[in-house]
This record gives sequence, structure tokens and C-alpha cells, in this order.
Amino acid sequence: MDKQFLNNITDGEQKEAFDFLLKDNHVGVIFGVLKKLHVFASSPYYEDMIQDGVFYFIDAYQNAPQEKPEDRMAFIYQSMIWKMTDFLRKERVLQGYLPETANEESNEEILLSLHEKDVWQDSHHQIHYEQLMKICSDNERKYLRASFELGMNITQIAKYYKVSRPTIYLWREGLRRKFKEIQ
Repeated sequence: MDKQFLNNITDGEQKEAFDFLLKDNHVGVIFGVLKKLHVFASSPYYEDMIQDGVFYFIDAYQNAPQEKPEDRMAFIYQSMIWKMTDFLRKERVLQGYLPETANEESNEEILLSLHEKDVWQDSHHQIHYEQLMKICSDNERKYLRASFELGMNITQIAKYYKVSRPTIYLWREGLRRKFKEIQ
């Protein structure tokens, strides 16, 4: 940590929180949260998340229940997990890992806009794709778009549409049967 940062903590409440962080090796909570989230020293976010972890710890300390000290650490730990998970999720969205959407209607708009892009280079595949889109159910279309246009795997599709993996397997099986019909 930067010495200048440490010297700038003058606010009484922040100083108390920071002193608590340094006391009894509570800094280890930051590293415990990073370990739980599978963020290791080789991660490009590691150093940033350590620094952010200090701020998250101080913020969580200030909002933690003061009555029971044993509940305070549990509150701080859980609060840091949530905040750091949000940070990682936002980073994945910024990198284009998965589109961040609020509801299924906006999910469909994104997938439809991706369909308009030229994702097919082979006209033979394009013909099969268009035929499948005409005869598929809505759920099979969801699978087809997410799988072939976005390149998602089964688990990602299930999370994206908030359904179970076995449901996605059923969608895929229905799509396979219909594909055999058009061949």
C-alpha cells in the first residue's frame, strides 16, 4: 500500500476502520476474499482488487453492526465478497464476455441484433440456419442464437436465460431432431 494513502486517512471514522483493518491481521480478510473468488497474483486485477479491498473493508466496517464484534467480521467478509464479485462481473461485461441485460426482452434484442451481423461465411450453413429458424420453437431459437452466434456453452446459456442445464439440453435435442428433418 502507498504510504501517502496511509498518511491521508485523517477522518476519525475512517481512521478507526483502518486501524481495525491493520489490527489482528484483518488484512488477511482481503486476501481470503480474493482467494474465494479465485483471483490470484497472476490475475490482471489482483493489485487493483487489493487496493479496492481496503476501501471495501473500510466501507463495510462503517456499515457493520456494532453491537456484536463477532457479527462484524462476518458482515465485512460477506460485503467484500459481494462488492468484489460485482467488480469482476462488470469487468467481464466490459471485455465482452457476456452482455449485461436486465430482462429477457432485452436479451432477445441483443441476440436479434447479433443475428443481423454477417456471422456466416458459408452460404450452405446460412441456408440451414435460416431453415432451422423458421421451424424451431422460441426456446430452440434462443439456443441456436446463443450457441452459434455468441459462441456460448451450455452452462453460459443456462445462466443467461436463467434456466437449468437439463432444460438447455432439451432445447438442443429438439434442435437436432429438426435439423435431421431438413437434411
